[in-house]
Amino acid sequence: MKHRILLVEDDAASRELVTDWLGLEGYGTRAAGDLATAQSALAQPSPDAVLLDVNLGNEDGLALAVWMRRQPGLARIPIIAVTAHAMPLTASAPSSRSAATTSPKRWISSCCTPASIAGWAGQAAS
Repeated sequence: MKHRILLVEDDAASRELVTDWLGLEGYGTRAAGDLATAQSALAQPSPDAVLLDVNLGNEDGLALAVWMRRQPGLARIPIIAVTAHAMPLTASAPSSRSAATTSPKRWISSCCTPASIAGWAGQAAS
């Protein structure tokens, strides 16, 4: 197994698709469809990275990022924000939430590939 990934995605079809894709790439994957389930999953052995949908239906995915940054055991886990709405305004939104991250650049990735996930997850492992 390459790394452990927590996927937080409210859309069941997307969650299944990404979980299957990550599994085929050799990642251990847990999935959560809402914030409460994600927080419970983070109480288990910590993942090496979190793929976080920033728009979880009626919930704000960024709230999980803020919460994680305030938890000593979770604060250093890389969070990769994913969204179907990659507009410039959306992309800059996390930078206003300084409590969530020390560097806004760590929030934005132009595309999500197995190599980029491995790079982010590897940062947590080192």
